[in-house]
Amino acid sequence: MVDASCKAEDVGHRITLLGGVDVIAITGIADTISPAAILSLGIPIGRIGSNPSTPGGLGRPADGTPGTVRRRAP
Repeated sequence: MVDASCKAEDVGHRITLLGGVDVIAITGIADTISPAAILSLGIPIGRIGSNPSTPGGLGRPADGTPGTVRRRAP
């Protein structure tokens, strides 16, 4: 589980220390101005908050292209 407000570089380092992961779950996307920064790691996103990742959401579609970020209305 990754908090979206953490720097992608730090998250990548921690994942390397773990020996890698297959998929990550993202929390706290409403708490950062750059929730898609975590996509730079190239690791598939399995969950966004309590919702499964979808091609139209923050995760990566099956073709590997980045999805779009949809922000909640205030």
